[in-house]
Amino acid sequence: FRRVVIAGGGNIGERLAEHLEHSHQVKIIEHSLERCTTLSERLDRTVVL
Repeated sequence: FRRVVIAGGGNIGERLAEHLEHSHQVKIIEHSLERCTTLSERLDRTVVL
């Protein structure tokens, strides 16, 4: 697996993670706790920080 870190879990960051998470190790860095919760529920193989 290749490692990818995405700064920001907005719409673009979320879509990018969805596309990459099956072939890469993905981490999203997000400031908003509410958005972190949403992302962690939607993305199966992505680590949300």
